[in-house]
Amino acid sequence: MITDFNDALRNLLVRELEISNNEVEIAFEQPRRTWSQALSRPTLNLYLHDIRENNKLRGRQPGLQTTPSGQDVLLQRQPLFLDLHYMVTAWTMELRDEMALLERTLVALFRFGELPADLVEDHFRDRDLSIPFKIAQYDTVINPRDIWSVLDNEMRTAIDLVATIPCNPYQPFRTPLVREMETRYDYSLPRQTGNLPAQR
Repeated sequence: MITDFNDALRNLLVRELEISNNEVEIAFEQPRRTWSQALSRPTLNLYLHDIRENNKLRGRQPGLQTTPSGQDVLLQRQPLFLDLHYMVTAWTMELRDEMALLERTLVALFRFGELPADLVEDHFRDRDLSIPFKIAQYDTVINPRDIWSVLDNEMRTAIDLVATIPCNPYQPFRTPLVREMETRYDYSLPRQTGNLPAQR
C-alpha cells in the first residue's frame, strides 16, 4: 500500500519533472548525515516521517454488495484513510540547483493536487478512490527542526507533502440474503394492581 504509493509518486515526478537518463535520483531514505555524504548525483528525497489515520474520512456504516447469484450479500466495511507525511528535500552540489529542483517539484505537485487517475489505476486496487495531496501547509504534525535534530544532519529547505491513501484491513463477510421478514404481535390484558373488591 505505502510502497505502491511511493512507486506511483516516483512515476509522477519522473514524468512531470521530465527526468531522463537518471539525471536526478528519487529516493525515500532517512536523510541522515551518512546518507547525504554518500550522494554522487542530484537527488530528490521524500522522507516519510509520520503516518496517521484521517478520522474525518472514517466511514460509519458497512457497504453492501449483492453477489451475481442474488442468493447472499457481501458485507464490506468502508476503507480507512491514512495521512502520509513526507518531508521533500533536494540534494545538489550548488544551492541554486537545489532551489531549482525544489521549485520544479513544488510546481508539479501543485499542478495536480492529487495523484492522477492513470497512476491510481496502475498502482491501486481501489481505483475509484482519489488520493489528494496537501502541499506546503501549516498544519504539519511534527516540527521540522525536531526531525533534523534526530537525523543528526544540517537543516535544509523542505516541502511538506501530505497524501491521503485508502487502507482496507477488513475482510468481507458473506451472509444469506433476507427476502422475507415475519413480525409477530402478542396481545395481553393489562395487569391489575391493588386490592380487588370482595365478592358476595
